[in-house]
Amino acid sequence: MLAWLLALVGLGSQWFWARALVHSDLLLVTLTALGLGGGAISLSMLWQGLLGMPITPQVTLSACLLCGALGWLYAQRVRSAPEHYKASYRLPAQRAVVALLILTAALCLFNAAYWFYNRDDAIAIYARFGKQVAMSGALPLLGAQSLYEAYPMFMPMLYAFAHQLSGTFDDSLAAFLGALFSVGVLGAAYALGRELFNAPIGLSAALLLALAPLFTDWASAGYTDLPCGFFYGMSAVFAARWARRGTWQDALLAGIMAGLAAWMKNSGLLIVGAFGAWFAYRLLVERQTLRRELRGAVLVSIGFLAICGVWYIRNLVLTGALVPPTGWTWLAQRTLSTLFPYASETGYLFVGYALTLGVWFTAARAIVRQHALSVLLTAFYLPFFGVWWLFFSYDDRFLLALSALVAVMAAETLRVCLVPLLRRLPQLHRTMLMYVALLSGFFALYTAIDYKAELLRLPFASAESRWRVVFGARYDVAQFLKTLPAGAQVWTSDHLLFYHAEGVKVITGGLPSAPQSNGYIVLAPSESLPTQFADRQPIYVHKDWRVYAIQPE
Repeated sequence: MLAWLLALVGLGSQWFWARALVHSDLLLVTLTALGLGGGAISLSMLWQGLLGMPITPQVTLSACLLCGALGWLYAQRVRSAPEHYKASYRLPAQRAVVALLILTAALCLFNAAYWFYNRDDAIAIYARFGKQVAMSGALPLLGAQSLYEAYPMFMPMLYAFAHQLSGTFDDSLAAFLGALFSVGVLGAAYALGRELFNAPIGLSAALLLALAPLFTDWASAGYTDLPCGFFYGMSAVFAARWARRGTWQDALLAGIMAGLAAWMKNSGLLIVGAFGAWFAYRLLVERQTLRRELRGAVLVSIGFLAICGVWYIRNLVLTGALVPPTGWTWLAQRTLSTLFPYASETGYLFVGYALTLGVWFTAARAIVRQHALSVLLTAFYLPFFGVWWLFFSYDDRFLLALSALVAVMAAETLRVCLVPLLRRLPQLHRTMLMYVALLSGFFALYTAIDYKAELLRLPFASAESRWRVVFGARYDVAQFLKTLPAGAQVWTSDHLLFYHAEGVKVITGGLPSAPQSNGYIVLAPSESLPTQFADRQPIYVHKDWRVYAIQPE
């Protein structure tokens, strides 16, 4: 429990900076503090590694608390009353809407803490590097042939921080911390809708996401698309606040949140195009003064580069590229259906049609009517979507980074199109319709929890028992591998076996063609032993998994 408390202290360490810079209500300050706290943790670990220092939780937590103390000192000099957002109307069954949002977030966080990160890339990339940093106290080595080592390390650093605080591999805490940024998209959608329009639009936007099973399915998966979407949405919030208020704090925070989006996932770099399009619109169409826009652009750039600049410069110097060529761009599907991805993805259910309508309505209103708020949403949406459609449209998951934006688009579009019709109905009928919509959230809530039968059977299972459910027989095979002699090398085609085989060098890929000193082969149930080792007998068998020693005789 102490590790959990210290981790939450680290995340909340930047509360005073958030309070001093935002001057707004509790929710926006909390969301800002979450983003700044996560950034402080991951960046302090990054700089420890870059400076050649061992990455330790003591230094990380001390750096966060020191930065937070500076925020407290700054906050003492700033005395501004928080903003009050007034709404001209309330959503029907508004308390039930809020309750559903809280329940959705709680279930996603519980699922992450109980079942960890249980999907392939979440383990093979992010959890892998998190454990590696925790064990070695150093950054992953980066060279000309590096691929995933060049990925942004926000999430792996967060996982490493959880492990180091616990003194063991605490996958529950690590997964929980990562999922906080995923469910934070609900808050980002609310904050963006409220900033651009009003609080009911913000609630409607968050509700639309909560009703989508695809959202709850990925929120606890350990991937970085939704966490990137949290920072993407928060950057748009502060960009809108800067346009309205013109304060340096909002411009700087917009850049910081944009930098954190790029520090979370490579695709977050596309936010540079979003700001470019938006600043161009404000200069050429709105005729804003060049001095004001240049000041804003400089502050955004400072915030952005201060967060992610050193990482991408390091990539460029050591690998020759900003991002590694890991995208399967040859699989891109540049078709008419991928222009309407939300409608064609069944995981969104009926919400997908609302999101599709919202995107096209907002784009039309931005282009035809030059509606300023729609222009901002479109500017932040189109560069990312365009690159996705051209090169990465083989996977709709990548679009989760735009979740807060498209949810606000859909909520405002539904207000424009449906509210005039609904106002003709009695209040009771409108409330009943809202409850019907809330009941459809059952599908999303059901999707939020993995391995439901096993959870009912093992509600208080140990971490080992839960990993056996997630990993199956390979978990026990990995435990056996840890008993092999020091310096053992293990070849396998299974790309997840390494995760619980600490202390053993696991080589994933092709099997060796000749005996190897202190070498071993692990075969999955469907695999056969290579002919050159046909005379060997397994030294360990578990549920058709087999381990063979392949040392020279």
